[in-house]
Amino acid sequence: MLQMESIERINYSGTIYDSKHKLPSAVNIVCPFCKRNVHFAITWKVALNVISNYSIVSCPSCDGKVRFVYFGDMKEPLDLEKGQLYSFPDTTARMPLKGVNQNENLSDPLKRAYFSAINVYNTGEWSATATLCRKVLEGIAHTLVPDGRPNESLASRLRNLPENIDFNKPIMTIADAIRKGGNLGAHFDLEREPDQEVTTLMIDLLDYLIEYLFVLPSRIELLHDKIEHLKNTGSNN
Repeated sequence: MLQMESIERINYSGTIYDSKHKLPSAVNIVCPFCKRNVHFAITWKVALNVISNYSIVSCPSCDGKVRFVYFGDMKEPLDLEKGQLYSFPDTTARMPLKGVNQNENLSDPLKRAYFSAINVYNTGEWSATATLCRKVLEGIAHTLVPDGRPNESLASRLRNLPENIDFNKPIMTIADAIRKGGNLGAHFDLEREPDQEVTTLMIDLLDYLIEYLFVLPSRIELLHDKIEHLKNTGSNN
């Protein structure tokens, strides 16, 4: 079965347009063949239109052939937000959480460290992935508890997170595991040699923490503001 992967607008790095159409002309995505985050410059094979834009681009890293298809909006073909770009084959690589890039509660260095951890994980470098995961966790702990004790160990900071943050289900399951200092926490010790299974669990932990503590609250706040705006608009009519 044909599996195409939709590409988020945040990954667009260039556009091309004429008087009637606007399309992405470059994207930064993970190559489905070499699993590296690379820049694809897209040259469309046909005249710009709404329903049949396609291209085949070679990965600059491994020369793998990636196919791109773009479907524009029939009514507003100049609006990229209403069109959709797809790539084929779809990647089996680990992808970053949606919404991380736009989240204002995460610092830029923390975002870069998180994206680096994902990229390195996709190359199969488990030790380097574990190091970057530790860096992201340290950043999360410092962001959530900035007044922690100087020289406090990462393990101690993680164990103390539930005492400083109001965790609720389902995140309490993760917090409980952290508090008890289970096997996963032990693997964040850089003296141990991590493998794919352990680093996959590490990335899972980062995703759950970032989504629950940063991305989800921002989405809820945005939804609240939209509902308030709708209510205020209705009361003025």
